[in-house]
Amino acid sequence: MKNNNLSPEFVIKAPFFGELINEIKNLRTDLDSLKAKMNPKQEMYTLIEACALKGISAGTLGNKAYAHLKPNGGKPDAIVCGRERWTWESVQKWLRQSDDELVAEYKNNN
Repeated sequence: MKNNNLSPEFVIKAPFFGELINEIKNLRTDLDSLKAKMNPKQEMYTLIEACALKGISAGTLGNKAYAHLKPNGGKPDAIVCGRERWTWESVQKWLRQSDDELVAEYKNNN
């Protein structure tokens, strides 16, 4: 038979779960960034790996409207196993560019 009289320290409120989920997402982003920084000169980078180096989420850049904000203005250096990849040289250049610089260089080329 269940005891429905739980002590207050065992009662978890719903807002706690939202905070916990946000913290897990933040830790995942931090972990991805650290993994990318541990090997900063691998040959090819996916968008997720490149974004981790820049400290941003790849989610927005996956939208076609923002393709010009990807490395090389959205033009991958290669497709490997069906995924866009960029060389270290392309990623390194992109890491130094602001959104305004990317728009000026690539917006009208797509």
